[in-house]
Amino acid sequence: MKIPSINYLLENAKKAFLRFYLSIISAVLAVSISIYLVEHSDDVVTLFPYINLLLSTSLGIPLYFSVSILLENRPLKLVKKITIYAITTLLLVAIYFSLPKSELTNNTDVPYIRYTLYNLIAHLVVSFIPYLKTAQLNGFWNYNKALFLRFWSAALYSSFLYIGIIIALTSLKLLFDIDIHEELYFEIFIFIIGIFNTWFFVAGIPDNLDELDTVTSYPNGLKIFTQYILLPLLILYLVILYVYGAKIVILSDWPKGIVAYLISGVSTLGIFTLLLIYPYGKLKGNTWIQKFTSLYYYLLFPLIAFLFIAIFIRINDYGVTINRYIIVLLGLWLTLVAVYFSINKTNIKFIPISLAIILALMSFGPWGMFATSERSQVERLKNYLVEGGILVNSSIQNAPNWTLDSNTQYLSVPELKNCEKLSDSVHNEVVSIIEYLESSHGFGSIQAWFHQDIDSIYKSLLDSNPYLETDLYIRSMGLENTHYALASKEIKSNMLGRQYFKCSGKNAKLKQVSGYDLFTEFDIRIHSNDPNIHKAVFPFEENLIYINHTDSLATSLQIQYNDSLLSFQLEDLLKRIYDENINTEAKNFRAIRVVLNSKDRILINKSENLEIKLIIDHLSFFEENDLVQLDYISGDLYLKLIE
Repeated sequence: MKIPSINYLLENAKKAFLRFYLSIISAVLAVSISIYLVEHSDDVVTLFPYINLLLSTSLGIPLYFSVSILLENRPLKLVKKITIYAITTLLLVAIYFSLPKSELTNNTDVPYIRYTLYNLIAHLVVSFIPYLKTAQLNGFWNYNKALFLRFWSAALYSSFLYIGIIIALTSLKLLFDIDIHEELYFEIFIFIIGIFNTWFFVAGIPDNLDELDTVTSYPNGLKIFTQYILLPLLILYLVILYVYGAKIVILSDWPKGIVAYLISGVSTLGIFTLLLIYPYGKLKGNTWIQKFTSLYYYLLFPLIAFLFIAIFIRINDYGVTINRYIIVLLGLWLTLVAVYFSINKTNIKFIPISLAIILALMSFGPWGMFATSERSQVERLKNYLVEGGILVNSSIQNAPNWTLDSNTQYLSVPELKNCEKLSDSVHNEVVSIIEYLESSHGFGSIQAWFHQDIDSIYKSLLDSNPYLETDLYIRSMGLENTHYALASKEIKSNMLGRQYFKCSGKNAKLKQVSGYDLFTEFDIRIHSNDPNIHKAVFPFEENLIYINHTDSLATSLQIQYNDSLLSFQLEDLLKRIYDENINTEAKNFRAIRVVLNSKDRILINKSENLEIKLIIDHLSFFEENDLVQLDYISGDLYLKLIE
């Protein structure tokens, strides 16, 4: 084997640049922006424009690569070629301006999820663009084989180059005490993965793609890897999924949501595996490959049915989300592919082309994944609030009135008047929907429900924001921003008929530390199957503070520090809350929520050498057989040593 000379490598690099110069320039720009951010991120007021430019230039690598592959060796006039490149550049500019420009309250996830789809589509286009209008299936396979092998070769060379440079720098630092810029290690990684890896990759792309259709020798190592590694794994996964499917049928047990992800993953792995061994099936002695391929697509149909059953159960219970929409999308694509190859079609280009088209169509518009998932969750939220009497004529009832002072701080925390209108499970669903909207879509679709402009209120608090946006919207509905703990299956049978009282402070965020030696938060669930949850332990001055309950009815707390033991009796407080709030109307609710006043929230006890103050944030209790029993308590503990 002749080792290539430096001149050969330079000529090859030059040739690759002239062929794919826009892709390499895009990589250089992306690397430059990345290194600038590493060096100056602390000085940048807002990172969004830089991140957006980085993403846009990164997307330019596969896009310009596709255009270069498409246009080379085509008899087009220079003006037409320039026009196509200009359109590609305008597309990248449009994508840049579609991304968020600053950290506003509007959601930023969806544009970046859409960008990820565009990136995936761009790479799919790379796989078929030179063979879009030809019937050269063998050439198409050899072209993608070249991409696949070149990708892993570039990754291998880049990895060894990076490791080698890092070892060299570390040796200089250790042996010669040379001060190495800490960011340099990451910047070298960016340079190698961005510029060297890209340049090395494009340098190995075959020049004459038409000749690839005549190639009939295939890598034996690829066949061995596929036949003895991927295929056995695929068969194992199929057996597991079919056994699980049999369990569903025999026990009439509905499939779990996760099975949809497993089926989509295994099915995609199978299609990829069959693509890898596609040409080997035409060779003598490999007819089993064609038979297995036909059998595989027939085996997909029951799995696809399980996939749709599992995901639609989740959608029926919890509505459409972006993730669930993607699973449905994959299910539809898998169905198309399975049907296509089951009717003796053999055009393997159908696989990437169909996936690219489906992803492109579903990435925008009212039918797309983003609009559909937002509509679904907003509709669920609306139904819950309407059924609870919180949303009437598209307007939130008993909504708190937020008031700001000159320093844009809340003057007061408003009373939450709608907590008792929802059951615990429904309340948790409402909170989960609000959290999902904040993380995936923003709150534009529900702004009109409020009598105040909540978005403007939140923007005015960005510099001194005591609340998360989710918290502000939930409280603006008159609800508490918390997930209520629901009884486990083991103890539900013992709770039938119980009525729970859930108590919280008007301002659970209030904390006063002055005058005490220790402040800590505590959280105890009394009635639990785990005895270790019955007490809380905190370290203080090389000793431990124990919070526990000892009476069988759990109506008191005992706090021990060293030899001092202080007891806080809660029975009178719980009994009084029960007597004051139980009435004919309250009996219709399984959970009654009560706001504690300051007098009830603050409990103080002291001994000769110890003073402890408890401020209750939340507690819940129930009445059974004319006895009140504590179930859960949380709050703040303040401890002061008395000398």
